[in-house]
Amino acid sequence: WMNAAARAWLGADERAAPISLLQLGIDPAALAPSGGVFDTTLQPAAGEPARCRVAAGAPSNGLRLLTLTPVDDLARAATRAGNLDELLDMVQDFGRLGVWERDARTLAGRWDRHMFRFWGLDPDGATPDFAAATQAIVPEDRAAFERAFHTSLRHAGVYAHRFRVQRPGGSMRRLHSQWVVKNGPDGRPARVQGVMTDETQAWEQAQSHDTALTQLRAALDLGR
Repeated sequence: WMNAAARAWLGADERAAPISLLQLGIDPAALAPSGGVFDTTLQPAAGEPARCRVAAGAPSNGLRLLTLTPVDDLARAATRAGNLDELLDMVQDFGRLGVWERDARTLAGRWDRHMFRFWGLDPDGATPDFAAATQAIVPEDRAAFERAFHTSLRHAGVYAHRFRVQRPGGSMRRLHSQWVVKNGPDGRPARVQGVMTDETQAWEQAQSHDTALTQLRAALDLGR
């Protein structure tokens, strides 16, 4: 039996008899008992031979499920995925946006490279554990953030908090973290996913604007 997509790709009439594996150029005896994935060349009823990736499942009740994917389709999908990754990375660069996640129970986590940049760390290194990451938060902000984060782990929902981190070189970044706590199958919080925005430049620009405005007002007052 074949579904409509497979018949269309192979050019097989739906009223015709099922096509055997041998007709497809696949030797049933060569399939591993547990199944597997391999590439082969198939000959559609019309058109040129085409490279195809075959994913074969383990036999069940004398039947074996196979999925056929043209290799060209896989290559195009990989190219699209690569382009999307590049676009996402560009958006994160322009927006000064990092992505992170942690296990709500063990606090084990994963950062993207932008998060490492916010902390002034090597992106090829391991993601800092929760204690090490929060140690970089300035003392004036640390307790409030830890309290907000641990409180959020009690219930699924969306949360946010602003704080400052001190990087190894001494510079400071102003960050805005937003995260969502998700329940596991047992109905208890199990996973935390979040984004973090570096607001340092926006804050500095606002400060410069306020300073310039204050100076202008002072100059106008002197001229009266």
